[in-house]
This record gives sequence, structure tokens and C-alpha cells, in this order.
Amino acid sequence: MDKQLIAIISLLSMLLFQSCAFMEGNNPLPTKENPSTGIKAEETRVPVIELSAEFKCDSVAAHRISRLRWHEAASIIERKTSHSIFDVYLLALAKSNLGKDKEACALFGMSISDTANPIRDYFVFDYAEALFKTDSIDKSIDLLKNIENPVLQEKALVRIFEYTHEKRDSQATFSALDTLNLEFPKHFSKNALKLVKARLHAEFGDTAKAVEFYNSVIKGNSSSNTVKAARALELLGKLTGDNLFLAGKAAVNRKFYSSGEEWLKKYISNGGKANIGEASYLQARAISRRGRYSEAVALYKKIIKEKLYNTAWCNLGIGYCFRKLRRYDEAKAHIDLAIKEGSGSNAEAEALWEGLELSEDRDDYIMAADYATRLVNKYSKHDLGDNGAMWSGLANFIEGDFSAAADRFAVINKKYSDKTFTETGEFWRALSMIANGDTTGFEILREVSNSSVRHYYKYYSKEILTDLALPNPASSHSSDWITYGEAINIAQASLSELGYNQIILSLDSPSATRAKLLARCGQIDRAQVEFRIWSQELKINPSMRLAMLSLAYDWDLTALAYQIALALVRDMGGYASAPIDVIRLAYPTFYCDLVFSSAERESIDAGLLFAVMRRESMFNPHIVSYAGAIGLFQIMPQTGENLSVRLEESKYFSTTDLYDYETSIKYGARYLADLLREYGLAEYALAEYNAGPTPLKRWKETPHEDYRSVFVESIDFLQTRHYVKNVLGDYFAYKELWDNSL
Repeated sequence: MDKQLIAIISLLSMLLFQSCAFMEGNNPLPTKENPSTGIKAEETRVPVIELSAEFKCDSVAAHRISRLRWHEAASIIERKTSHSIFDVYLLALAKSNLGKDKEACALFGMSISDTANPIRDYFVFDYAEALFKTDSIDKSIDLLKNIENPVLQEKALVRIFEYTHEKRDSQATFSALDTLNLEFPKHFSKNALKLVKARLHAEFGDTAKAVEFYNSVIKGNSSSNTVKAARALELLGKLTGDNLFLAGKAAVNRKFYSSGEEWLKKYISNGGKANIGEASYLQARAISRRGRYSEAVALYKKIIKEKLYNTAWCNLGIGYCFRKLRRYDEAKAHIDLAIKEGSGSNAEAEALWEGLELSEDRDDYIMAADYATRLVNKYSKHDLGDNGAMWSGLANFIEGDFSAAADRFAVINKKYSDKTFTETGEFWRALSMIANGDTTGFEILREVSNSSVRHYYKYYSKEILTDLALPNPASSHSSDWITYGEAINIAQASLSELGYNQIILSLDSPSATRAKLLARCGQIDRAQVEFRIWSQELKINPSMRLAMLSLAYDWDLTALAYQIALALVRDMGGYASAPIDVIRLAYPTFYCDLVFSSAERESIDAGLLFAVMRRESMFNPHIVSYAGAIGLFQIMPQTGENLSVRLEESKYFSTTDLYDYETSIKYGARYLADLLREYGLAEYALAEYNAGPTPLKRWKETPHEDYRSVFVESIDFLQTRHYVKNVLGDYFAYKELWDNSL
């Protein structure tokens, strides 16, 4: 008999007949130590509630499970001589994720034997998924039907629907879908449900019904669902008539320019007349956004000549194309014509912004100031209004007309209410006044520097006032910070009442028990859901909130702990009123041992790593962005693979590694360090980290030799501009709150 098979049979026999008792001596980590930070649980004032022996598991294996290190978790458990049911579950989970589904099913089957287990439904759910992978679909569905935990019921019904669909039983599939929609009507949006039903009808051979649903989606909205429905109809050969126009319009508006151009072209060539003007305009727009500028210009001019569509929008499109072709004089003529023809409309506002873009391309900041000022004066509430307000002053500042710049920056404080934005305007007004010889600007800077909001310009104001350079993450270093657990204890002194007793008494809640057990099993994401449900059962005061923060931190629920810390600051009146010891908790130092060691190895400041995690992932190691970026530092898989080569780890790299906080911190530190070494300036490094190298080259062309903040404000990607300021604001806040260096 194969040796590996003998070993498996022996292990299963041992697990089946041995005691479920947990053996403390098998845990190689120091007792009650947080594996991610090395901070002992005794630092917190919340007592550790010990569970009965049968509900314990190997903490080292659970730690590996939380990091998706399946091989290591399995190896740790298999080396043990005694196992609890929870150990069996962890081993089953590891085996399942390693593709050893039959072994996993045998182990899961044993793990669900204890019906008193508070998190048994989670074991059952995972068992059902493993059974499905072994083609035991009916058994899987039967298990899922018996799940009672409200947190899992929706997911269970989703799986029942998916697994029933896999059996190709049309009646049972539609029945499962109806049950899911009845029990959880918010699971699908109205049109998403129609898409699902249409797809099912098409798969089961009822093309007419599928087309009916797809047509309904196209006529009912102009979202990405419209594009999905159109693509499905196209495959069925049923995308015709006005639906071509509606699909093309939705595609162009959602920036699916290739599909949009194709559908609109078909609509026009097939004789579509009802919307011929708008269809032609949208087609021209799609062509221009695909880089065929001369072709787009010809089509725009044809539309104007034949009076098919609004001439303001067409002239704006021509202006855009000529700008891209660097035919700047012609671009300006058409942009100005669009402004005149579109007076009082959204077309005028968009054309004024296009004029500003043209001015930047021409390095003509006098012209930029003119377009921007007209934009903010007439359309301050438009989506582009605040950008216009900023550039109205910034363009004058770059040009050296500091008096005009000061006047125009003053408009921001008069027309807008967002504190960070108004203080940004005040910073620039003060800077303009000082550059113009008006020393009262220093008083304005002092007010900005005293802001309760820890933003980029609060600290930049301090630099100007004191003539002391702000810390540079490429050369500054942080060390000897107190631990986060110690910071929690210090913050307790800021509260007038104690809430720990209430929290401890409420730990008997089923959701609290499930949260703790799931956390102990390394099921961090699930534990956070149960923890939130538990917290909703309580009437929270600030002291109780702090106790919950301590528990979440002790249980390694970092993303949740961060959210609780933010809520605690809100409880105490926000950043303007909360004690500094409480505000410090809103700038967490999770994973501090790994962060400090990585920062030291890469010769960068640990404070920057904390700041990037705060903005990139909010300390959620398992988060995935819409673009596919993974983990604490939101690293794309290809970037992760490249970094693994630089770190000489490519032989072992897997995309799954990016969910592991240790890997993410190591790779994020190297990536940021490389950018800082290349550029020297943190603003440059962070702009490329967020947006890539190509747009950075363009942004650096804005004259900003004397003021790096000019570069920051010239970033025309809204997300990147805010990202750079937010991360650096957080970095300086970390230096202030934890390092006492600001």
C-alpha cells in the first residue's frame, strides 16, 4: 500500500478516536502572544475569557490559516499527537485549499460531529463547498439547506442556486433563484436579476424569453448592465434597432468605447433615424477617445454641417481632438465657440475646463487663470467647480501674479464648506500674500497649522512658519514607539466612565462567541462580520467602544479595529474635541514589528508604511480592489511577481502570497523604497505608486521648482491628487502622534 495513503489513514483514525482536548504544550509561540505584532494580551485591560477545552485549536496553525499559508498550517497540525475538533477543521480547510478535496471531506465530516459547537454552521458550509468540488452535489445542497446561522444563510442560498444550476436542472435552478430573491431581495438589483434570468433562459434553450429579459434591461437603464445585456444579445444575433443606439450610448458613457463605436455604427448604417444626431455625436466621441482624432474631427464637422446635434458639444469635441493633435490655435477657436454656444449649460462648464487643459498643454498659465476663473465664477457647484477654484489661483501663482492669486484663492473660503478644501485655499492665499510681500499671510498660515484636521497643508504650513523641513520618509526614521496595546491603555485614562464590565458581560452573546472562535481559527473576515453583529446588539458609549477596540485588536481583527478607532473619535466629538490619546488610536500601528524591520531593511521611515496602509487598505490584509490590487499595500499580481524577482523570491511566489500581511509589508516597503530612491521626493514616489510612471512624467512638467505643492495640485487625476496629500498628511500625523517629531 502507498506510504502516503497509509499515513492519511493513520491520521484520520487518530483524529476519529483521540480526545478533542487541546494540548498547551504543542504551541511553540509564547502564551497569549499576538502573532502579528508580538504584543502580549496582558497589555490590554480586557480579561481573556477562556473557552472550554473542546473549543480550542492550534494557535500557530490558525495564524497560518489567517495568512492563507495552507501548506504550513497542514504541516503544523499533522505533526501534532493530539487534536481537537477545531484542529481537524483547520486541517480540512487547509487540505481543501490545497486541492485535496477528498481528504478534506473526510476531515470536515468529523469536524461537524459536535452539534454544540457554536460555529458548526461555518464548518458545515465549508464542508458543503468541499463536497461540491468532489461532485457530491446533492449532499452539498442538503448540508446547505440545514444552515441556521443568519450570517451564512444568504451565502448558503447563493451556493444552492449555483450548485443546482451546475446540475442543469432548469426547474430546480429557477426555484432556487426565486427562493434566494424572496429571502434576500437586496442580493440582486432589479436589472442584475433580469440578467441572471436571461442567461439561464438562454442556457436552457428558451431564447425568446432570454431576449425578452435582455431587451428589458437595455430599455430600463444605461449602466454597465446595459452593456452586458447588449453583448449577450449580440452573441444571440438579436441586438437590433433602437437597442443598438441604447447599447452604444451606455457603452460610450461607461467608457467602453470600442463596443460603443461598433454598435452606434451599426445603428446608423442600418437606417436608425430617431436618434441619428445623438448617435453620430456619440460615435465621434468614441472614435476620439480611441485616438483617431482626425477621423473624429471630420465626423463632428459633418454633424454640425447637417445640424444633427448640439453644436456646442460638437465644437467641444473638435477642440479636444485638436488639443490632442497639438494644433492648439484651432483647438482654442473651437473651445471658445463651444463656450459661446453652450452658454448657461453643462457644455459651457465642460468647455471651460477643456480650455484650462489646453492652457496647461501650452504652458500658458495666464490663459489657464482666465478659463479657471470663469469656470468657478459661473459654475462653482459643478463637479469641476472646485478644480476651477483651485486653478483660478494656482495658474496666477505659477505665472507670478501673486496679488491676483491671493484674491482668487480667497474665493474658495467664500464658496465652499469642506474644511480640508477651505484650509487648502487659505494655505495658498497665505502663500500668495507672503510671496507678494504681505506678511499678514503668516497669520493665516498659523491658523491653518493649528487645524484639528491633520491634512497635508496643516504640516506644510508649519514647515514654512518654522523654516524647519518636514520629515522626509527617504531619510527620516522612527523608533521606540509605544505599542498599540499600551496606547489603548493610555487612552482609557481620557474616558470618564468604564465600559469594560459591560463588554465582558455581553461576551456570552452568540455572535460574540462566534466572533471569538472564528478569530481563534484564523477566520478573520468571518470573525469581523460576527463582531459587527454583536456590536449592533449593544448600546455603545465611548468607554465600551474602547473596550471593543481592545478586543478587536487582541483578536487580530485589524480592519475592524481601525474602524472602531475612527468611531471612537467620532463618539468623542471628532478630531476637534477628542483627546489626543484617543486620536492617536485612529492612526494604528498594526503589524509594527514587521513594519519596523522592513523599514529598517529598506532604509525608509516606518511612518510612511503605516500611512500607506491606512489609505490603501484600511489595514484589511485580504482586501481586493476593483482593479485586482491585493492586500495591505494593494499590490497588483504582476507587480508582486516583479518584486519577488527583486527580492530573489520568484521561485516561490504565488498571487496568494499577497494576502499574507508579512509578504505585503515586505513587498510594499521595497516598492516604496525603490521609488523614493529614484525620485527623492515623496510626492513623486506616491504619485507613481498610485498612478504609474507615465502620468507622473506629464505632471512633473508643471513648473514647481520652488514649491512641491504646485506639483501636487497639478495632478489632474482626482484620486491620485487626493491620495498623495492624504498619505503625506497621515505620514506627518504619525510623526506627530507617535514619534513626537512634529
